[in-house]
Amino acid sequence: MGNKVLESLKKFIKRLNVKKLTVIFILMYTIVPIVSRAFSTYLSTYIYMGIVLITVLYSLVTCHLRDIKTLVFSLIPFIFYEMLDLLFVKGTEDILLSGYQVLLFLMPLFMGFNMMNNHADYDLYTAVLVLSFVITAITTIIGCINNPNAARILATTSNSQDPVAIALDWQNVGGFFFSYFAVLMYPLAIIAAKTKRIRFIFGIGAAVLAISLAINTAYTMALMTVMFSSVLFFVPANIPPKRFALLFGGGLLMMVALAPLMVNFLGFVGEMIGNEEMSTKMTAVFSGADAVNDLEDNRMELYMTSLTTFIQNPILGTFLSGKMRVGGHSMIFDTLARFGLLGAGLMFMMYRAIFKNFCRPFRDKPAYSFVIWAFAQCIVMSALNTGMWLDYLCVCMPIVLCTIYRTDGNERPEGALAPQLNLNLFDKKETTS
Repeated sequence: MGNKVLESLKKFIKRLNVKKLTVIFILMYTIVPIVSRAFSTYLSTYIYMGIVLITVLYSLVTCHLRDIKTLVFSLIPFIFYEMLDLLFVKGTEDILLSGYQVLLFLMPLFMGFNMMNNHADYDLYTAVLVLSFVITAITTIIGCINNPNAARILATTSNSQDPVAIALDWQNVGGFFFSYFAVLMYPLAIIAAKTKRIRFIFGIGAAVLAISLAINTAYTMALMTVMFSSVLFFVPANIPPKRFALLFGGGLLMMVALAPLMVNFLGFVGEMIGNEEMSTKMTAVFSGADAVNDLEDNRMELYMTSLTTFIQNPILGTFLSGKMRVGGHSMIFDTLARFGLLGAGLMFMMYRAIFKNFCRPFRDKPAYSFVIWAFAQCIVMSALNTGMWLDYLCVCMPIVLCTIYRTDGNERPEGALAPQLNLNLFDKKETTS
């Protein structure tokens, strides 16, 4: 037994190389709070800057000539958006820091494009992602049980050197970013379960973990997103996208029509989880604008601030005048307020490039409608919260999808399938449910 374990360990070590170790490190640095805290404490953020630069350059240099045109045209709207953001929102006083911000913003696109169009060890990266999310979710839940305000504290600390934030990072407690990132990843577990790439019990386990995380971190929108995504368990995996859209739209209309029942149901859910604040926020969604405006965070008022600014300055927004009055609680609405239809056009081209490169290649695969949902939920999240979530859209989601569908690392619509995954977590069945 000991010899077999040793042999497996040797094979695993031989499987690693500098490229794989770099990808693994970036994934863990992005997801696991204790990793990024330890790195910045014992080494230097400047080293990570170097890793980001090398990763971008490597992805560019190794890009096939046949794919250069696609990559360049995909990058254009992202570069324009980030330039506008730096020049008129964040500022460019520190040239080095500004350059790093641009590279950090673009790195997920470079990484994802490289891995979608070259051979990559998807099952290894997926194993790292699964372990990182599961372990951090558990430590976050434990941290929030011991300190119910832990996730909220991390979301409101003024800087990364805050003593409380440092202590929570060392406990591997995730805040706003991790909590919502995990929620966005949750539908991928459902896709794996519905396509029988993992046993159904693991899909249920992912649901329990995602719900527990959302409840204990007290992020209302995260819990509601998990609830919506969980409906996928009851939808046939082979449902066509158009029928799925009709089903989803019809479900939303029905919920609006039955708003009083939804209020009672969400109130019941709130009582079950024992969190009065979350219960109030969930029921407010179906109780009308007045109920939403009565919430402490004035969420609807913040959204309307950005939308009103956009309506008053629809063409170019307010970035030229410098009077950018935004709510600050929505990436999409704030972009419309700042950059008007110019910003809307850039966002459309960015999301179009993401969908074309990282979702559309799976159009002939089972549960493709669920893939569209995994993409669309991120846009909704960006409308209701800050962030564009490129790490999820361009890196983590494609990695997991390529693992689920066993692609060969050269995933185009006609791409071949890779050999059977060698992960105990995965079942060998391929049929859909």
